[in-house]
Amino acid sequence: MTLGPGLAAAVILAGGLAAVLRLVVSRRLVGGRSDGVPVGVLAVNAAASMLAGAVGGLLASGRIGPGTALVALTGVAGGLSTFSTFAVDTVRLIRSRHPSAAIANVVATVGGCTLLCAGCFALTR
Repeated sequence: MTLGPGLAAAVILAGGLAAVLRLVVSRRLVGGRSDGVPVGVLAVNAAASMLAGAVGGLLASGRIGPGTALVALTGVAGGLSTFSTFAVDTVRLIRSRHPSAAIANVVATVGGCTLLCAGCFALTR
């Protein structure tokens, strides 16, 4: 597969739109609290993980091609997910003396998102 200008533009557009969606969703799901699991960030990371699993399964089964997978994974899932915000939020919870929320955030994000990805992969393969 060659990354031509059309495919590159599709990845850029998909990533930009997904990043805006991430911003809207994560801000709407904050709920005004700063002492608990950041639900908005968890939600967008979970959605991106599910998409990644589904796309991986579809690609593995030959039902989509590598170009479609590239746009969906690099563009949409990459624009939607945010590991850096997850890390900053976890550190913020630790520093503000909310270790239980920090641990819950790590378990939910790493464990939950991995399970969602694996489940969607299995369902679409």
